[in-house]
Amino acid sequence: MAYFLSRFPLVGKGTCAWLLAALSLACTATTVHADPATHGSSQDPSSYANVDQFQPSHFSLDFAVNFADSTTSGTITHTLTVLEPGAGILTVYFDVWDAVEVSMAEFAAPNATTELDFAPVEYAITTPNPNIGNALAVTLPVALDPGAEFFVRFTYKSLPETTALDWL
Repeated sequence: MAYFLSRFPLVGKGTCAWLLAALSLACTATTVHADPATHGSSQDPSSYANVDQFQPSHFSLDFAVNFADSTTSGTITHTLTVLEPGAGILTVYFDVWDAVEVSMAEFAAPNATTELDFAPVEYAITTPNPNIGNALAVTLPVALDPGAEFFVRFTYKSLPETTALDWL
């Protein structure tokens, strides 16, 4: 269902605007040291996202809120378009903050038509930078041509100590 949700904004299990910013990608997982030369944006020096190479056009959330545990869980699916030619660009970077566990990253190619078209991909999160957070690096399984649209989906659970939600 997440593929179809990615085509319609703000559709899912309980959608609230205040949660969009909180959940657009904050997480903790495997810690690696990112090479600053391999990611970033000429448009925003405070971002790890490589929007010069991959343009985000849409995201959709499918999540549940557990008030008893002060957590949220679900998926977020990003729709991205390749901007730059180059077979060597196989990593998409996302900005991440706060206390969320990412349990899976998945990729679906431009011709994806069903949920079954998503396949797990490798991902890693950098050591925190107190000024701009972390970078979540997702390794694409194939190089894509400029103009190609593709999907990246994360399965996550926020932790009770997340400051983004300020537990409501």
